[in-house]
Amino acid sequence: GHVPWVWRSFLRGHNPLFMDPYDGSVLGTPGDPEWVPIRQAMGVARRVAERVELGRMVPRADLASSGYCLADDGSTYIAYAEDGANLILDLSDARGALTAEWIHPVRGESTTVEPVAPGRREFVAPFGGGAALLLSAQ
Repeated sequence: GHVPWVWRSFLRGHNPLFMDPYDGSVLGTPGDPEWVPIRQAMGVARRVAERVELGRMVPRADLASSGYCLADDGSTYIAYAEDGANLILDLSDARGALTAEWIHPVRGESTTVEPVAPGRREFVAPFGGGAALLLSAQ
């Protein structure tokens, strides 16, 4: 497990369960800091999931250049941009402008961007590393 795995799993419609080696009995040593970002990413993904109508969303790899996207076509999209990569999304089915918010996959910090019109759009994350993008109907 690593941070991208959390987001890739979530946006493919899976419940990213992590067999946490917190006590070091199987992997690593007790309190190994390697696992902390994974735990944090799972918490951020959960908080994003709570902000949308998750039951209406389906995996739509075809909508994102990264291949990682959950969508309630026309109204809500969550996509993941790989480390340093621009993200191209097909928002052709959007019913009007969408609010857009970049979310740091570990810290949960967010940065809003200008509303996005329907169509094929390219996005650049405002911070390094992987990034999640949440788009919602206004």
